[in-house]
Amino acid sequence: MPVNSHFNLWFSTGVKEARKAGIGYGIRPYDEDGLYAVRNRGKLLARTGTAEEAVAVLVAALPEGIGPAR
Repeated sequence: MPVNSHFNLWFSTGVKEARKAGIGYGIRPYDEDGLYAVRNRGKLLARTGTAEEAVAVLVAALPEGIGPAR
């Protein structure tokens, strides 16, 4: 389930708070030098030049078999 808060976009396996859910991936726009930061529970995975690239990195990093939010 995607959620937008303070210009950050994060994803969760449930509707609980992100820190209580199974997935903590998120995208922070304009992190440094105008780039998009892709993070998992705060750990930087990548910085990209476009939102589309950031989403592609995040989707590629998701675990297999992930289903809809519950």
